[in-house]
Amino acid sequence: MEIEFQNRRRLLRLILAAGAGSLLTRRAAIAQGLDQALNTIQRTPAVDPNTACAADPMETAGPFPSDGTNRIAGKVSDVLLDSRILRSDIRGSFGSSSVRAAGVPLTLALRLIDARAGCRPLANAAIYIWHCDSYGAYSLYADSLARVNYLRGVQVSGPEGDVVFQTVFPGCYFGRYPHIHIEVYPSLTATGTRGASILTTQLAMPHEVADAVYREASEYSHSTENLARITTHSDMVFAHSSAAQIALQTPALFGSAHAGYSGRATVAIP
Repeated sequence: MEIEFQNRRRLLRLILAAGAGSLLTRRAAIAQGLDQALNTIQRTPAVDPNTACAADPMETAGPFPSDGTNRIAGKVSDVLLDSRILRSDIRGSFGSSSVRAAGVPLTLALRLIDARAGCRPLANAAIYIWHCDSYGAYSLYADSLARVNYLRGVQVSGPEGDVVFQTVFPGCYFGRYPHIHIEVYPSLTATGTRGASILTTQLAMPHEVADAVYREASEYSHSTENLARITTHSDMVFAHSSAAQIALQTPALFGSAHAGYSGRATVAIP
């Protein structure tokens, strides 16, 4: 707990330092602060070895995974077949579109562990994440985003099970609590096989962070009012999770709506 407290204080100092100076200096300080914050997060153990090894619950992939299990306009949509999906920064689009997602920056470090094997790190696994943009729309599926594939990406876990994604904070659309979708595959090759994932789950965004982002950033139209109508307890997905599971599904985030956020979450294979 003392280590975690010191880490948080260090992160707060970095973020506060990023707000001073000219615009260019401020942007540079923000980038440097987020990099240092991420390094701190990655050095901090994501799993307490003295606690029981809990697993993430299996959740629905929803209607917009584009992983070969859904169709768009009568055709199978499978973004995982494109090698360009293997990327850390998922804010931009690849292919025929160059559209980039607007929103508050979010650098998310995920650590994959195997709950079947005492929470040991799961190396060489592929993790696919996708989520809605700041306006609550999903790339490829919304009419205005039919040729856009931002906010989707795959990474392969390292020796300690770690991957890092650079994205934007997801918006909150009507009827769902703000979330990020996750699919884990045993290998990168397995992403090309429909239905080969070993875990499909979702991350729940911290409520206090979501509230701050939606109130302070202009890109998140309607998210404030949508968030006011829903909680993890009333959400049709997270309502089925226990308190321990919700804690596991909620990433620890540090930062501000002005400077952006960095954080981490553990993804435990059941």
